[in-house]
Order: sequence, then structure tokens, then C-alpha cells
Amino acid sequence: MCLGYKLKLSKGCIKFLVLVSDIYYLRRNMDIKNKKMIFFDMGNTLLDFHQGQSDDEKDNLGLISVSKYLESVDIKLSVCEVRKKFLEPFYSQFHRRESELIEIDVDPYLDHLGQLSELQKQEVLRSFYSEYKKTVVVNEGALELLKHLKKTSFKIGVISNCFLPAFLYKEIFVDKGLDDYIDDYTFSYTYGIRKPNPKLFEIALEKNQLQSDEVLMIGDGLKPDISGSGQLGIESVWYNNKNKINHDQIDMLGEIKNFRELLKFN
Repeated sequence: MCLGYKLKLSKGCIKFLVLVSDIYYLRRNMDIKNKKMIFFDMGNTLLDFHQGQSDDEKDNLGLISVSKYLESVDIKLSVCEVRKKFLEPFYSQFHRRESELIEIDVDPYLDHLGQLSELQKQEVLRSFYSEYKKTVVVNEGALELLKHLKKTSFKIGVISNCFLPAFLYKEIFVDKGLDDYIDDYTFSYTYGIRKPNPKLFEIALEKNQLQSDEVLMIGDGLKPDISGSGQLGIESVWYNNKNKINHDQIDMLGEIKNFRELLKFN
């Protein structure tokens, strides 16, 4: 038991009281036993894509891999040429992703590289994204939670924004040992729309034949995940492992800093 004299508490006591307070907050506010499916965001929630080199460095290494692959199919383009023909025009449209909440079709930009079959285009994208795939890590407690949920009656889904075709991200889930626990994927690129557009959540509900009050959304993004799902009346849990502040007081069911906190509620 921690005791303080004149409210002067030890650091260990303060940590204990904060932990108890957090658990009490969750227990007061969170009841997920009535849900049939739990949806997770991908990047910065289940997976961390920002380990290792910077994104620019990963892009550069990816372009080198693309140039080498193209040479293997008799298309000779330098790294600089691949950048100018493919990556720069593609990235130049990315501002529309935020302003219009859409995804940009990568296919026309791959056509700039030469005549490629659909399988060859997939290999180009694998080559480009290879450095991201090498360095991505599973966030702490995520696999443990998914394993636990799979033993229960909950279905598990992923609703995530992404700028490339779904097969690349599904391969990451397979490589990281997460795919066995996922029942359904709803990736923005597939449908051409991005969170917080509520239509993406509607698509996920329709695919799984569920109503908004039957699911829970868990994600790190206050606007795309919490506010976006809330537009349909979907209850949500904010994965806030970075200790961010909810300045806009966006409504949510609860807040967690580690996935293991959710093991208590099912």
C-alpha cells in the first residue's frame, strides 16, 4: 500500500495510482461484450511502418529494386528515369488524397515504365515497397490480442487507408503472422475512398452483414478512425500509445495505450 505524507507521494506510488485510474476509466466506460466484430486500423495501430530508414530512403532503395527488376524483363531505365516517369508523377497527386478523401490509381503511372503485364506490374510494386516490408513491425501486444480474440466469438477485421493495392498489405499480414486471425480486410485503395469518409466503414459493415452497433473500431487516428466511424454511430477505442491529446474532445468509448488493456473486457 502506498502512503504519502501531506500528499507527497513517491514516483512508484504515483505510477500505481495512474494505472489504477486508467483501468477504472476503461471499466466505467467500455463494454465490448455485446459486439460481434472488432475492426482495427493498420498503420500505427496493428503495424508500425516507420521503423528503420526514413520514408525517402526506403523510396530510394525501392526505386533501385524497380530498376533492377525492369532490366530483368528487358526494360532498361535508370533509377532517375524510374523516379521521373513513375514515382514523381504518382506522388504529385497525393495532395488529393487528403483534400478529396480518395486514393490515386497507381496503374496509369506504372504504364509510364513501358509495356508490362499485370503480374509484372505487381512485381514492380513489390520491388518498390520491399524496404517498407522489410522494416515493418507488429506493435506491442497486437498479436497477443488477436490470438485471444480469435478464441472468442468476435470476428476480426481491418479497415485501413493505404496508397497501394491490397495484395501488398495482405502479404505483410501473412509475413508477420497476423493474417490467420483476420476475417476481413477493407483497404481504401480497393474502393478508391479514404477514411474518415464514412462510406468506407459502410462497405465494411455491408460485407460482414452487420449493423453499426454490432462492431467496435480501434485505431490511432482521431479523425480517420474515431471521428470517421462515429459518423455511422460506431463505437470506438482510441489506441493512443503516443500520449496525444484529444484537443477536439472527439467522443469515444475509451482510450488505451497498450493492446493488453483490452484483454480485460472480453
